[in-house]
Amino acid sequence: MVACIPRSALLTCSNSTAVRRRLMRDDITAERLDNMSSWVPLLLAMLAEHGLESSSKWYPYLQLVPNYGSAGPPMLWSESQRDTLLSGTSVLQSVHTDAENIARDYAAIVLPFMQRHTDLFQPHLQSLDLYKQMVAVVMSYSFSDGANPDILQRTVMVPFVDLLNHHSHHHVELSFREDRLELMAIRTIKKGEEVMNTYGPLSNACLLHKYGFSELKNPHDMAYIAHSNLRDAVAGSPTVQTRWRQLENEGLVDVALMYCVNSVGAPDRKMVLTLKMLHGGKLRYACLRRRLIKELNRDDDDDDEENDARDRKTDEVSTLSTIETCFLKRVVLRALEELPTCCEYPQWTCDRERFASYLCSGQYICLKALLDKLG
Repeated sequence: MVACIPRSALLTCSNSTAVRRRLMRDDITAERLDNMSSWVPLLLAMLAEHGLESSSKWYPYLQLVPNYGSAGPPMLWSESQRDTLLSGTSVLQSVHTDAENIARDYAAIVLPFMQRHTDLFQPHLQSLDLYKQMVAVVMSYSFSDGANPDILQRTVMVPFVDLLNHHSHHHVELSFREDRLELMAIRTIKKGEEVMNTYGPLSNACLLHKYGFSELKNPHDMAYIAHSNLRDAVAGSPTVQTRWRQLENEGLVDVALMYCVNSVGAPDRKMVLTLKMLHGGKLRYACLRRRLIKELNRDDDDDDEENDARDRKTDEVSTLSTIETCFLKRVVLRALEELPTCCEYPQWTCDRERFASYLCSGQYICLKALLDKLG
């Protein structure tokens, strides 16, 4: 065992008694408690403890909140940097979705709550910019106890453990116990060696989106193909366009949908099923519709979707017809064309360029592997 952290040492909404007490008796917020993100209670606690300054038991810990400088998650980058470095990647769409969710939660839940409890939340804390900074910290450094039935303890900040960096070939793993968290070594740690943790077997798109960095030659990498790439590819065929509109009307394709391609060039089942439904007859469409709905329902958990796509060994490309293969080839070529040129940079001027380059080069490798399969 490397470290044992009692649950009382975690920064959670439950351990921030002032916020927990107000949250539980606040009728308007209580109505939404079961439906809100588990991040919101933690963010309210962090804002409150931040405002208490030295009178908060968490004050020394909160002084370690990072100044991201030239790194940090893309939600903190300028719009021009994101458009230049991340165009054609799933990260750009994820950041736009984040911005919408953050603004919605802040306006609907967080700001009204703070305005009802001005004794705890001074005017300088009622700031969307400050809230976004706290979101970035929670996104990058919090841990999830997904099995915890109490939403106030489901997302937590773990002092000491959150100092450890991520690497695919890591030394330690964190386990949640009833009264403590245990950081256990899973392999030998040499004297003087940096102890590396893992955030999970995540793609570079996920690492950059959530944590603000990516890995060169990430063994868990994968590429994403946007809904728009498929939509644009149907333009040449009236019959396929009609079937596409049917998929849209039934909610089986939408602008937020992304399709995964793993490191060996295997596309996810959603894409394969969608291609077959676009080009098949009515009977085939009806037979595959239920299977596609099942796959789409898996998207509620992005990590499960990534794990499924990453571990797929079955070559479903070989089940595609000639016309479906040609269609998919056009889609992949379109996705490759949309990747930013940062993947070709001979050198970088900042960490953001470097991590964007790792992201794009990994996407290129996965898409190229799929293209080679298509012949």
